[in-house]
Amino acid sequence: MLRQLTSYLLALGLVGIYACQPTSQKETSSPVSASALQLPQGFVAELLYAPSENEQGSWVSITTDDQGRLITSDQYGNLYRMQPPKVGSKLSRRGVEKLPVEIGHAQGLLYAFNSLYVSVNAREGIAGRKSGLYRLQDTDQDDQFDSISTLASFEGEGEHGPHAVILGPDQQSLYVIGGNHTDLPEMDTYLRPHNWEEDQLFPAMKDPRGHAANRKAPGGWVATTDENGSHWTLFSSGYRNPYDMAFNQDGELFVFDSDMEWDMGMPWYRPIRLCHAVAGSEFGWRTGSGKFKPYYEDNLPAVVNIGQGSPTGVLYGQQSHFPSHYRGGMFLFDWSFGTIYYVRLTPSGSSYKGSKEEFISGVPFPVADGVFGKDGAMYLVTGGRKGVSGLYRISYPEPSQPIIGSLIADDNARQLRAQREALSQTFLHPSKRNIPLLWDALGHPDRFIRYTAQTGLEHHPYLWWEENFQQETQPNLLIAASIALAHQEQTSAKDLAFAKLSRISFQTLSYTEKVSYLRAVELVSIRLGAPTAIQKAGFQKQLSPAFPNREETLNQELAKLLVYLETTNIQERILDLMDGEGNTQAQQVYIGESITSRSEQYGPDIENMLKNFPPTEHVSYAFYLSQIKNNWNTAQLARYFNWLFEATAKTGGMSYRGFIDKIRLSSLNGLTDEQKAELGSLAESWDTGIDLSNLPQPKGPGNDWNKQEVLSLIWDEDTETPDYEHGKEMYEAALCAACHQMNGKGGNMGPDLSQAHSRFNTWTLMDAIISPSLDVSDQYASTMLSLTNGKKLIGRLMDETADSITLNTNPYDPSIVETVALTMVQTKDKSAVSPMPPGMLNRLNEKEVINLMAYIQSGGNPEHEIYQESE
Repeated sequence: MLRQLTSYLLALGLVGIYACQPTSQKETSSPVSASALQLPQGFVAELLYAPSENEQGSWVSITTDDQGRLITSDQYGNLYRMQPPKVGSKLSRRGVEKLPVEIGHAQGLLYAFNSLYVSVNAREGIAGRKSGLYRLQDTDQDDQFDSISTLASFEGEGEHGPHAVILGPDQQSLYVIGGNHTDLPEMDTYLRPHNWEEDQLFPAMKDPRGHAANRKAPGGWVATTDENGSHWTLFSSGYRNPYDMAFNQDGELFVFDSDMEWDMGMPWYRPIRLCHAVAGSEFGWRTGSGKFKPYYEDNLPAVVNIGQGSPTGVLYGQQSHFPSHYRGGMFLFDWSFGTIYYVRLTPSGSSYKGSKEEFISGVPFPVADGVFGKDGAMYLVTGGRKGVSGLYRISYPEPSQPIIGSLIADDNARQLRAQREALSQTFLHPSKRNIPLLWDALGHPDRFIRYTAQTGLEHHPYLWWEENFQQETQPNLLIAASIALAHQEQTSAKDLAFAKLSRISFQTLSYTEKVSYLRAVELVSIRLGAPTAIQKAGFQKQLSPAFPNREETLNQELAKLLVYLETTNIQERILDLMDGEGNTQAQQVYIGESITSRSEQYGPDIENMLKNFPPTEHVSYAFYLSQIKNNWNTAQLARYFNWLFEATAKTGGMSYRGFIDKIRLSSLNGLTDEQKAELGSLAESWDTGIDLSNLPQPKGPGNDWNKQEVLSLIWDEDTETPDYEHGKEMYEAALCAACHQMNGKGGNMGPDLSQAHSRFNTWTLMDAIISPSLDVSDQYASTMLSLTNGKKLIGRLMDETADSITLNTNPYDPSIVETVALTMVQTKDKSAVSPMPPGMLNRLNEKEVINLMAYIQSGGNPEHEIYQESE
């Protein structure tokens, strides 16, 4: 009866990373058929091979060698090689060669310089070859790789570990990408000066579920090296978890960065996006609420925001034999929603603008990586997380147009790009002769040129441009130079910087200049030190009359700075704004139902949120107000806490409610006992979780359940139709509700199970429940501390500072935390043990197990078809 029962991450630490072992003829490990894919007119799709049908794992990376053969990698296994078959033919298992080389677990493959470069993402790896960049060579010319060289070792692995490696446009360099859980290795050269900090006026709120709590700038990164890995240069930084990148025919690099889906509905949420990664670029990822706004002058905006998904492969269309429309843009692979987007690029100053459209979609179609073959066809692999995997070919059989030339067709765009590239050359060769060139460009109207000039200035000692700063009177130049001065942490110039900025008339600035001015004052305060009382008064006099105004972005930045400057009664004006209508949903990018419907795992969360969207920009105001610890009156406090209470009824990402709770608790901690008493119930707990002391209990008798026994139960054709109410009781009795939400109720330390449907087979679900520590996802892994007193402490990492580490030591109660001084910590490791203990089913009898599984499969819906079965 429950033959379709599959996993949606039941185990706390198992975000779908399970063994894929078919155990019944009722299940399939076949990828979606080519005929089921949605394609543009004239294109042809072929399913060439199914690795998962042939016990060859789940492929996530692909490249071509000098003979046009495909080389692929299983995410948790070996490398494979094959010659693409003729059109209309499929590969047989005999045509797929497992390479006899002790390396695998690749999430990046590149054939260049008569070598295969392998970006390994693994804690251990095959033959102990863990995360790093490796070079494979055939030294005896027998068409087999017999030499493996380690070019670099990386600290980081898992979903946010090291990823793609690609060839640079000069055909001489390699570009390597790492996610934000991959420590940046020591570089020989830094195109982005390594003076990065968190750079937020107020301490960032870290994710309430503990994700990336200890990850700091620069986040995800792109580095470049030579064919031997002998010299490394940091090229770009500030990403969350980019998997792949590609160059266009102008030699410009584009990176596809991921979002933090738990942040949806929050003002710091950033959708998946395509970034133009110029030399020395920074894209502002920071943990929790600390992410830079795209309009901050010290980072760069996206070329195009896509929406929600899991970014994987990136391909540029020039090498394809597709129609000319598809030759001047990027193909972007989204794993979660089984979609390949095409982004057409058009020049915009020294950068580009992008317009997106759908190219291919399927259900399920977890696209992981792709490559254009010698025949001009797109070869792509689906798979990952040990799920069902396929190798496809997408071709366009009609005669194709010639490959287009440079995208930069007009002289102005070409000149602007040349100017930006000239500025970037100063990174490598600092000289006093560069200062006039850089200084003039600080006020350039082109955002990318302005940013490159500011970055170039940071490569030059302040003493070389101190006189320029002292004598400058032009507002836009002073603003940009103040940001560079702050990044260099020239504390001796703090008073000069504040004096220069305070003399600028805020009201006379353009909108862009106003936004940049506020960021400059913020950065000088953060890096060089807080302004004095007199300096604060001066900025208040400048800025207070401008707040509020009609520009929401300015209101956001003004409110933050005015709170920091301790402006009298600023909370009244902010509360008035919070009482109005919010419109940030229109400013953020969310995918529509036509796309969300492709994923039962991820789509419903987005659809439900959009029906009950939170007042996103008002959350920022609430956060700023939480920094005010005095000068509140009773009426203001009542308005503020009423707003927070009403905000809890809205729907956001998985961390939305936790962030609101953090804001509330921070505000409460600043109140007196008398103020809390006046607030009454608003100051009391708003917990809507599960009361563990009053849960239903199973009748038993229990059993030491193994996987095959449970499978036999749920596959029994004679089993009665499940009982919904009984399944709901067993869901609580088995403690599922303590850590997982179902339809808005329950704990939030594990995945939301409201849509407990699957892309995996039933065997994988049993692995997740019976043996939850087989594989533990980065998002839910515990941290193990070995202390100087000989004890060990295991729990969810909630915070890490320069002085201490805080763990949530009880997965059933996120409020139970233990903080340990860093001096007490000998070692800190990712625990291989899932927070979900094994044996969660062992108190249940046969009927109780069956009804629990049915409840999870139904998503808590009594009308689900599983309850309509007659036998």
